[in-house]
Amino acid sequence: MSFRTVAATSQKLEQDGLGIPLIAAEPRIRAAALGLLGVHGLAEDAARITVPVQFLVQWDDQMVPRDQSLALFDALASAHTTPHPQHL
Repeated sequence: MSFRTVAATSQKLEQDGLGIPLIAAEPRIRAAALGLLGVHGLAEDAARITVPVQFLVQWDDQMVPRDQSLALFDALASAHTTPHPQHL
């Protein structure tokens, strides 16, 4: 599976209310691994996420600019977030 396919699938899941919206709304979720996304339309939900998060950032992503990905990371309300930059 190509990176573009993974990114498109991830964006589709976000639009369907999975991913960040689900984690923000579901109290049974205790931790999350997120990333490879930009902040567009997700900042409000991200601000409600308080569980620990490992966040992947594709450093030189052709689809999601680094500043948009880092803005989403910054929007997370969790006190326990860890960025994981990926250099390809």
